[in-house]
Amino acid sequence: MVTTSKMKLILWIASFLVSISFSISGDILVTAPRKRLTRSIEKTLPVRGMQQCVKNCEDYGPCKAVNYNRNELTCQFLRDATIDTSELVDDEQSSYIDVNQQTTKLSSCSANCENGQCVKLSSGEDYCNVKKCPLSFHYSSSLNFCYIQTTHGDEFPGAIAYCKSIGCRLAILPTLNHILFLKAEHQNGILENSRYRIGGQWNEEAGRWLWVNGDPVFGASGINQTDCIVDSNNGDLMWDEKDNLRNTNSGNREKYICEKVLV
Repeated sequence: MVTTSKMKLILWIASFLVSISFSISGDILVTAPRKRLTRSIEKTLPVRGMQQCVKNCEDYGPCKAVNYNRNELTCQFLRDATIDTSELVDDEQSSYIDVNQQTTKLSSCSANCENGQCVKLSSGEDYCNVKKCPLSFHYSSSLNFCYIQTTHGDEFPGAIAYCKSIGCRLAILPTLNHILFLKAEHQNGILENSRYRIGGQWNEEAGRWLWVNGDPVFGASGINQTDCIVDSNNGDLMWDEKDNLRNTNSGNREKYICEKVLV
């Protein structure tokens, strides 16, 4: 039999759990309203609102979560996220947001939810929890490009095999914006090296440079071979901060970039 005191305790616990559970602000899933994390602060930036705060974090590789202050319109990038709410401190003006938990809002759970799982919230709203870039990877939301750099070098076939073994492919850079994105990553200290092997190789049968998915490297993509140092038709390609792309011998052991393909 449930006593009155036990019932009060149950109701208090339920109320407490609701107070720390997710809330919705526009299209942003707020992990903990009126809370912030005081550790792992990477930097603080001025923003126009919560959506810009979250988007900027998604575009910045080391950022896993944010503290958004609606009064000061500031966004703190956090190197780590937490699921332990005891780590959060009270702050009426702030919201703690785990970027990896962001979702796409649906009209109903009967709507299309590719690469994700439809979840019905207690509020009655339906959300699609979409598979995102793994936390150990770096991500550009504008390019939908998710990658990880290796700390070891390998020949072209070995790089292909390793990327496949972790559910990735040897990275392709289909546009000039992808090349420039990696340049910015190196300048911001995210990429350790100024050159990495990527997934482009000379195809003798086709008589042209092809990415590992079969698409041409040069031409329609907007990447001009004359803007790169590709001086012979053999071997495979490397991203190079100075020269955009350059060719290398497939037998050379070079560090490389693996790409997680996000649909």
